[in-house]
Amino acid sequence: TTGWLGSFGAGFKLDKNKVTVLNLSTTGQIEYKAPKSLYLFLVNYEVLHGGSQTLQNNLFFHLRYNYKVNNLLRWEAFTQMQNNNLVGIKNRWLMGTGPRFKISKTKKLALYAATLAMYEDEKVLPEPVVHHQQLRSSSYATMTWRPVEKSEIVSTVFYQPLFRNFSD
Repeated sequence: TTGWLGSFGAGFKLDKNKVTVLNLSTTGQIEYKAPKSLYLFLVNYEVLHGGSQTLQNNLFFHLRYNYKVNNLLRWEAFTQMQNNNLVGIKNRWLMGTGPRFKISKTKKLALYAATLAMYEDEKVLPEPVVHHQQLRSSSYATMTWRPVEKSEIVSTVFYQPLFRNFSD
């Protein structure tokens, strides 16, 4: 169908035993679908403090545009920003575009595959910060399975090597 779809969630948890544990999280999704266009915006933030340590601190934004060229081909463009110091990502910004192909679509199962070109600008920790600016492939396969009415399982597998070094 066409139109707007969205969701927003937030969580807060505070445990105080031998140490104080604080967990805050937010997640949001806004989608707009027109006859030939799909706009998708995702946001996620989570922080987890335990005692005097930060155990998780992750921020993620993703914006994607999908244009239906014909029944089998879509053209996608996206940008994404992420930082997660605890896993070594000070700042990661991505921007890419390319084709997405419909492999199969039935009432219960949809399969798609895409191969996009992606520019990556990433600053990696620990200090001193290492700055990467490189081109990667962003190929993926995605499956949506609806085993019964009002339920679905979605799985996506990415392969994102450097164009100049497919082992990275």
